[in-house]
Order: sequence, then structure tokens, then C-alpha cells
Amino acid sequence: MTDEDNEFRKYTKLLLKPSFRLIFTYLLQLISPKMSSILKLSSTPPEVMEYFNSSFKNVIEYREKNNLNRNDVAQTLMQARKELVLNNISYPEEKFTEMDIISNAVLMYFAGAEPVSDTLAFCLYELAMNKHIQDKLREHINRLKEKHGGEFSNDYLMDLYYADMVLTETLRKVNGTIVLFRVATKAYQVPNSSLIIEKGQKIIIPTYSIHHDPKYYTNPDVFDPERFSLEEKSKRLSGTELLFGDGPRFCVGKRLAELEMKLGLSEIISKFEVSPCVKTEIPIQFAKAGGAIRPKNGIWLSLKPVVAV
Repeated sequence: MTDEDNEFRKYTKLLLKPSFRLIFTYLLQLISPKMSSILKLSSTPPEVMEYFNSSFKNVIEYREKNNLNRNDVAQTLMQARKELVLNNISYPEEKFTEMDIISNAVLMYFAGAEPVSDTLAFCLYELAMNKHIQDKLREHINRLKEKHGGEFSNDYLMDLYYADMVLTETLRKVNGTIVLFRVATKAYQVPNSSLIIEKGQKIIIPTYSIHHDPKYYTNPDVFDPERFSLEEKSKRLSGTELLFGDGPRFCVGKRLAELEMKLGLSEIISKFEVSPCVKTEIPIQFAKAGGAIRPKNGIWLSLKPVVAV
């Protein structure tokens, strides 16, 4: 990842580069897929899609030719193509096509490349600005490391409840998903209102506004992980925590993203003290174009090795 000439890195950066064209195309695809299809618009530059399609196609062909198995998403999708299981019943005639595998693998890569790294960067920024929270998190991580014998096991990661709270508060305060788009599956009358949402109607849910509404989150601009303690969460209305979406279209990569972020955060905070440096922007300036909330000039911080006491 430190190789500037690495093709994977080059095409990923090209994909994630903010632009008005990107956000316009993305919104049009969500609001009017038919119009987007007629205009042949794509939020992904053709050369980027061609590169990743070719890369994953080569992976599939190589594994099938050499009878190789790997414990990853691509292998899971390849297995699903061989045997599609629905409700514990196998239908051999129903299989994923090669393009289904490639599309899902590319989607999972894109979904994990930007949100995880951006969330970790924003989280480290908040911890640098709130040293007392950083110190509490480090003590929490070190205590659980000792409990689990220093092993980064699944049990260890599941035990990191305070890291969960810190990351969740980061996602509430600065979530890449500004809005959610949904389609009503049946008619619904909004409680205490004459408003009726008809079946098939498109709905825009302003997640950023909900996460910064003082009715649900007191002092929303303050970074406070305690908002997500079990006690505080039980006080809030359902549907006010939309960090990974909600309903049947809930983010399929939620668990993977959480594990990646907790692992990365525990490694950094246990070994380094994070603090502002001369290049740190306070407050962060955000890019004005793109499909997500991103820092305009990057996030610059100082990392100093923690001295064992």
C-alpha cells in the first residue's frame, strides 16, 4: 500500500476521487435508474471498472484452473455459484454467473476500501482532540489484550466494547453516508399524521441530519462515545441510529467493517499516542464534491510510540 505505482492503489484512488460528476451520477442512479440507464451514465470511470473486472476474472480463472481454495469473499461467491442454497434446499440449476461473482467481489472491495480507512482516520483525529477518551481506550485495549494472552482472536475483538462505542460515535459524527434511499414495499401512514407513503414511492432518509439532531443526540457536535453505552442506546427511538443503514437492505459488510476497524484501532492505540501536529486542520475542512464526506486536505496527525511503564 506504500507503493505509489501499485496499480490496485492507483485505480482505487481514481475511483474515490471526489467530483461533481460522481455525485450527480450516483444520485441519478438512485433516484431514476431508468434515466441513468438511458443516458448510459456510470459513477465508476470505465477504465477503473475494466481493470477491476479483469483482475477478479483472472483470480477466478486461476483458482478454477489450479483447483485452489482461499478463505475470502471471492471463494465464498465461487462456492455459491457451484451450489446455490436457499432455505437449506439446493438448486443446482440456479448458479451465479461469472459476472455475478466479479460484480459482488468488486462491490465488497469498494465498500471496504474507503469507509474503513476514512472512519479510522476520523476516529484517530477525534482521539487526538480528546486525549482523555484516547487514554481510556488504550487502558481498555491493554487490559483485554492481557486477558486474552496478547492474541488477536475473534473473542478478543468481540470483547472490545469501548472500541465499539468509540467507532460508533465516530460514524455518528462523520458518516460517509449522508442520505439513504429506499422504496416503500407497502402503503404506510406516518403515525400522528395524515401523510401516507404509497407503495413503490421512493424515500430519501437524511441520515446525517438525524445523527446531528439534538432531539436524539444532545450536543451533537461533541465527540462522546458514552452515547452508545447500553443504557444510553436504550433511551433512543428506533431508527435514529443509521450508521450502516436499516431494514432488509442493511449493509452486508457491517460485521467485516467493524472487525477491520477494531483490529486497526487496537493496534494503533496500543502502540502509539496520537496527537495533533502543525499540519492538523482544526476543524477539518470537508470536500465539497463527491459521494461521501471526506477531508478536503487529508488528516494529518502525530504518532508517538507509547513508552511501557
